[in-house]
Amino acid sequence: MAGDRDPQNPFDALLAIPATHYMEYNPSTGTYRAKINLFSKMGSFLGINAMQGHAFFYDLAKDRIGFAESYNCRPKMNPGGFVDDDM
Repeated sequence: MAGDRDPQNPFDALLAIPATHYMEYNPSTGTYRAKINLFSKMGSFLGINAMQGHAFFYDLAKDRIGFAESYNCRPKMNPGGFVDDDM
């Protein structure tokens, strides 16, 4: 929640997106460029760059979306040593 960061809207949700998720390094020029566009004619949307490192929950019955930071987004290994990606 925004809390003290935005006293007029303390219950607004915050989504932290690290620069490593939306900046791209160009080794030939030694510069970085942003892979994010806030001025699209199609409007703004959250894509995979925002979703990395987060768990998203969609409640279609109540028309709401929830998200939380996820610290353990790795496939599980089953007893046979194979990756189980149907978490």
